[in-house]
Amino acid sequence: MRRAARVHELFLGYACNERCLFCSQEFAWRRQPFTPFAEAARRQWLAYKAGARVLVLNGGEPTLHEGLTRLVALARKTGYPEVHIQTNGLRLAEPGYAGELAAAGLTMARFSMHGPGAELHDAQVQVPGAFAKAWAGLENLRARGVAVGVNVVLNRMNAPRLRETCAWFLDRGVTDLGLIFPLYEGDMAFYGDRVALSMADAAAAVRDAFEEFRARGAEPPFLLNMPPCVLPGYEGRILRWSGDSAALYDGAKSLLVDPEAYRLDRPEGGKGLAEAAAEQKSKPASCARCVYAARCLGVADRYLERFGAAELAPLARVPAPFSRGWKGVKGWRRVLTPREHAALRGSR
Repeated sequence: MRRAARVHELFLGYACNERCLFCSQEFAWRRQPFTPFAEAARRQWLAYKAGARVLVLNGGEPTLHEGLTRLVALARKTGYPEVHIQTNGLRLAEPGYAGELAAAGLTMARFSMHGPGAELHDAQVQVPGAFAKAWAGLENLRARGVAVGVNVVLNRMNAPRLRETCAWFLDRGVTDLGLIFPLYEGDMAFYGDRVALSMADAAAAVRDAFEEFRARGAEPPFLLNMPPCVLPGYEGRILRWSGDSAALYDGAKSLLVDPEAYRLDRPEGGKGLAEAAAEQKSKPASCARCVYAARCLGVADRYLERFGAAELAPLARVPAPFSRGWKGVKGWRRVLTPREHAALRGSR
């Protein structure tokens, strides 16, 4: 069986050139300087020596780091077969810069884009012209053979147009999509009156958007930061709702990414993905009656402070998967039981 990849996600700093209304990073973090090139290089080298084979460079906005191209090139020279970035795409609108990253060996870029056009996207990130630049950056990298994906952060402004947003990207050949429920920290807490969205309302938008994928016979997006009780049957698409739900599998059902081998390396310190996913979450008393009581990590404390727990209805049994009866879904991804997961890890 193919060996699961060890993933190292290196946060270079929190400075950014957008002002997203839903950003979860705290204001004080953004004033801190980027990790110096030498220190970042040391960390990615040590991660490789420890077994990491997928490097994700994140922020803030990693393209603001003056040494990003050199870090990508160094990672590929070190031996990383996969080097990814998470970006808002503004700098990548410059063909020369996009070309430099591609030539250095960048293999994947995930773009943060939050609507089907400039009016909606730019209003959320508070930078005029941001959508046009992000799309140009995506096209620049795609034309140079770099894989691309799009993450959409759900909020009150874009949820009513989520299906339209997904259709817009699918029409243009972007099939790797992620839908992320926000964390009520940083700007998301500060601008809550403008962008706050309940999980129940987000779930309704997600179900509607998934119908677009069903109609096209297309592989639906992954979901993040939502528990199964608000989207019963979607567990196989939700990442990080349980300790083992960040696992990724290929079409042959081989384990590609093991959450126990995924490390988050932030300027303030590192930790494993499973540990980070469980932080600052709680489970209301009613969760004890849920079929997933022993596995679910709960809901973010700050979300519960704002919205309460009325929408978190415990599940009496494992629900039927949303995809029952779908045609044309080629990939395979579901959450294994702890026993199945342990067996896969043990058989590598």
